[in-house]
Amino acid sequence: MGWGANPAGVEWDIDPALDEDFSVSLGRGRIANPAGGVFRVAYLPYDLLDVDLTVNVQTNQVATGSWINASVRAREAVGDYIAARVEYRDTGEVSLSLYEVNGGTAVLGTVILGTYEASDPLMLRVQVVGEYARAKAWERGAREPDIWQVGSPLSHVLAPGRAGLGAVLSAGNTNTNPEVSWGGLTIANPQQFTVVRSVNGVVKPHTPGSSVKLARPSVLAL
Repeated sequence: MGWGANPAGVEWDIDPALDEDFSVSLGRGRIANPAGGVFRVAYLPYDLLDVDLTVNVQTNQVATGSWINASVRAREAVGDYIAARVEYRDTGEVSLSLYEVNGGTAVLGTVILGTYEASDPLMLRVQVVGEYARAKAWERGAREPDIWQVGSPLSHVLAPGRAGLGAVLSAGNTNTNPEVSWGGLTIANPQQFTVVRSVNGVVKPHTPGSSVKLARPSVLAL
């Protein structure tokens, strides 16, 4: 099934072996998790060095046995990546953690956000710029907090890579096919545009998702 294309016409990149676990309904990208220990991730199919994205996430069940995890990834390349993970714990608590994965997994920070119920929506903002990553989460409908709840310098994952949304069940989870769903994705940086091509008669072979820059950037007065 998959997730199809985003509003800019860019197809989500999903492992074909897991495609049936991805679907779209009611304006949300959904990930079914029939088995634990399998990372299911939908990626934007181009490499980004810096990213600033906001999205809302929820799971349709309270975790039992072990955690249900929803993850935003950045700079994913050959198994290395930065991840901000919303962790729905079997204790009824929900936490936010930041990870740097480079051969092994380094936990850069964790904070307990509070308690949760099934289908409680959370807003999540993740920012990766240069050698620093940070994340924050808050209840949908509430004001975005000024502070970043987790943040850390990066040591290894410093090259461009894909950004993605995913889910995984921790070992020992006993839920029956729990679902993680995502909605309202916005990417403040880099921005995407839909354009009318070749209005000046010049044809270029850029594919959707290609990185472009202004030939003459505007200069703002101080």
